[in-house]
Amino acid sequence: MLTSRRQSVLAGSFSVISLFALAMVLAGCTATAPTPSASMPDDSGAAQEPDDSSQSIAREIEEADIVKFQDGYFYLANRWTGLRIIDARMIERPMMAGRAAMQGRAVELFVRDDHAFILSAADFFYCAGQPVGFMDNTSAAALTTPDYTGSRITVVDVSDKQQPVIVAEFDIDGFVSATRRVGDVIYASGNSFPESYLPHVDDETDTNGDIGTNGAVSTNGIAAKLGNLQANSNLPRAFVASVNIAEPASPYLVDEVLFFGDSFEINVSSQDAMFVAGVDPTLPDTTLVSYVDISDPQGDIRLRDQFRVLGVIRDRFFMDQCDSVFRIVTEEFAGVYPTVWTVSLFHYDVSDPDNITRLARLPLVSNQGMRSVRFDGLRAYAVTSNMSDPLLVLDLSDPADPVIAGEVYVLGYSTHLVPLGDRLINVGVDNSYPRRPSVMLIDVSDPHKPQPISRIVLGTRGDHISSEANFDEKAIQVMEDEQLILIPFSHYDDQTLGMVDGIQMIDLMPTRLRERGEVSHRGLVRRSGVADERLWILSDEAFKVVGIDDRDAPRDLAAIDIITDQELLDAGLWACKESARSQGDPWDLYGPDYYWGWGVLCGAGMPMAVMLTTLGLLGLVGVRRATPIAKRGPAQTTQSP
Repeated sequence: MLTSRRQSVLAGSFSVISLFALAMVLAGCTATAPTPSASMPDDSGAAQEPDDSSQSIAREIEEADIVKFQDGYFYLANRWTGLRIIDARMIERPMMAGRAAMQGRAVELFVRDDHAFILSAADFFYCAGQPVGFMDNTSAAALTTPDYTGSRITVVDVSDKQQPVIVAEFDIDGFVSATRRVGDVIYASGNSFPESYLPHVDDETDTNGDIGTNGAVSTNGIAAKLGNLQANSNLPRAFVASVNIAEPASPYLVDEVLFFGDSFEINVSSQDAMFVAGVDPTLPDTTLVSYVDISDPQGDIRLRDQFRVLGVIRDRFFMDQCDSVFRIVTEEFAGVYPTVWTVSLFHYDVSDPDNITRLARLPLVSNQGMRSVRFDGLRAYAVTSNMSDPLLVLDLSDPADPVIAGEVYVLGYSTHLVPLGDRLINVGVDNSYPRRPSVMLIDVSDPHKPQPISRIVLGTRGDHISSEANFDEKAIQVMEDEQLILIPFSHYDDQTLGMVDGIQMIDLMPTRLRERGEVSHRGLVRRSGVADERLWILSDEAFKVVGIDDRDAPRDLAAIDIITDQELLDAGLWACKESARSQGDPWDLYGPDYYWGWGVLCGAGMPMAVMLTTLGLLGLVGVRRATPIAKRGPAQTTQSP
């Protein structure tokens, strides 16, 4: 999870900018998702750097999430009920303050000043024969079908917390896979579908590198680098769209670039560049990376160079930008039996965005995959996918000659790494059976001799326990200031014949981890944190506040229903509720699917029979009418129903 950020910073003088730049240089590079150190939900994304131009304006980078906390209020993007606002100014007595219904499945949101920007998708999953989602102004059984295809940004004025008002809706055609807010602009990356593709032509087509009238990449050197990527109805198109939100009630599309390729994950480590990565549409087992220039603070964007990398990535943490170097770790599958992987680290020089060149390739392991990667300045950590994993510490101080500084074997396998300076948190799964989530503290003060120093495995041997933290890195909270780790868990109760969900508290001390109390909760725990020395827990169904003065004996203080069990039953959503437990498969070669895609509602933890039944009911409506967006002025505003 990402460290909290506040409002955008104006560098008022050259001296301030110089000091800020110097501080960034001394601190080294920051990974896409910096070490979580705050107890609140992530308010922003990667570190920001001053623009090299004379404008001297630093634009903050924010990553969306399903919950944001600001000035004592929680803002929730609930997949079934839209926007919910919880008044937590008196944290022990939280109240549901206001709500705004919207069509589609709410996926995530940004909050800026007095406006919430909710991103929703129309890609419903037909659980038990019914689409997910219903409006507040209808009965629970009266399910609605969205009046849009693809994705939508809904802008809600939340200045009046009791009566939030929808002031604008902005549709993005196509399948959005990832977003970032940089300053006054929301950037959305995703995939456009060939059968509904219409070429985007304007005066800037050639200079922007958009698809031309013949469907080919325009002649700025990219086509030559990629070979014969001519118009082909079977090849997917990726897009990046920029939406200006400087005037929240009148968002408008500034620019859009479309190009052959796939948008699986993005990296935005600076305010100047977005790297869009996905499987190459013409070469299996190859990643195509596209450099999209986002340096213009108003939102003009340009597709610069594209380059191929051998192998594929599992998630966004497999790539990172540090100054003028782009780093990426990939798994190359040989395609023979038995399975053979070659895992390598690649460095690319991106100082000239129109002519990106490879600097180095460092083979890491062979005959096995790579489960988890995390970049941390001039260092990186990588863990293989064996049940007895070597943890590699990579020295990246020389971009032309990265090396493996040290390694150590750790039990189980890793799903997420959290750097904490000279310590490292390894979140993973124990190597016993049935599987159980684990958290390990590793001493990396000497990169040549990393040493595991403490480990907690949830539950007892013989228990089958799953954790959302193994599928969604934002589900775990690592809080240095609070000396606390919060990790969600789920297990099946043979007595009640149902799932038990909750949070396990773990003390984070300099030299050890200590297991403390656990708190049960209704619904799969998606997020948690600490506010005013109270623990809060969020699922799609409920919100809870817990007293943790005694971490061994936590006390329930208050709970709020977001959607009741009866409403779920009446709406035919019970199967959808349970299918949320099959999100991602830790044994899957490529990890969970797109965040906005079919991985969102799916997860492990149900008994096999229930899981198979649920999966049999899931029918993805995955084809969207994805026509490119033409440039237009401010969107018309609409009032909430």
